[in-house]
Amino acid sequence: MIFFSSYQVTSRLDLEEAFELVSSHFEGWEIVGEGVHSIADIRSDLERLIPSYDLELSLHAPFSDVNIGSFNRRMLDESVKQVIEAIEIASELGMGSVTLHPGHLSPISFSEPEKVLDITKESVKEIDAKIGELGIKVGVENMPDMVVTICLKAEDLLHVIEGTDIGICFDVGHANTTGEMENFLQLTDKFINVHVHDNDGRSDYHLPLGEGTVDFKSVLRELSGYSGNFVLEARTMDGVLKGKGFLEELLVK
Repeated sequence: MIFFSSYQVTSRLDLEEAFELVSSHFEGWEIVGEGVHSIADIRSDLERLIPSYDLELSLHAPFSDVNIGSFNRRMLDESVKQVIEAIEIASELGMGSVTLHPGHLSPISFSEPEKVLDITKESVKEIDAKIGELGIKVGVENMPDMVVTICLKAEDLLHVIEGTDIGICFDVGHANTTGEMENFLQLTDKFINVHVHDNDGRSDYHLPLGEGTVDFKSVLRELSGYSGNFVLEARTMDGVLKGKGFLEELLVK
């Protein structure tokens, strides 16, 4: 199924307005649980609205000001707590999956990326232990090539989820900026969902599909055995809808 997810489009909308907009074009919505749509804050509204709309839902766990690779112990504990809370609420609301970001570098940790990876790994283990009985799919997302990111490489993301039941949210656009497309496409059995957007291979522009350099025909061939959702992440509604048409045409072929 093709899902919508663009916080640039929906983040300033009242939740019911967002439901109306998304449901008029899509059968699925990955809600970005931040800002006015912070999952803990909108829980009661979701309980009220979900029965009224024929939408399958998933969640992107909060990531702004959240760092599950933080050197600051109190900030780390709070970050892990917020991610666990988001997953628990998503499970209770019957959502299908949750995407979460790995940790990221900060001024104090910038020179020690391997340590950030190891802290993130411990955080993922803690999250896995707390949510193991919930039965909801959770995936850590591969990141784009930016100065503060980790888990750009498939081997690093595998290291982070090793020994857990947590999978991968494969972001096609992010992989296009890191030269890791082929390596990630060897791990399709671990994908719990796939984020799709385009770029020029250098910066994470979140362009509509077909406006950048991603070879989506090739990517979809490699994903032929994948049965999860494709989540569109362009930054405008026009861009998301263009991507939907582009993707539907390729999937039919």
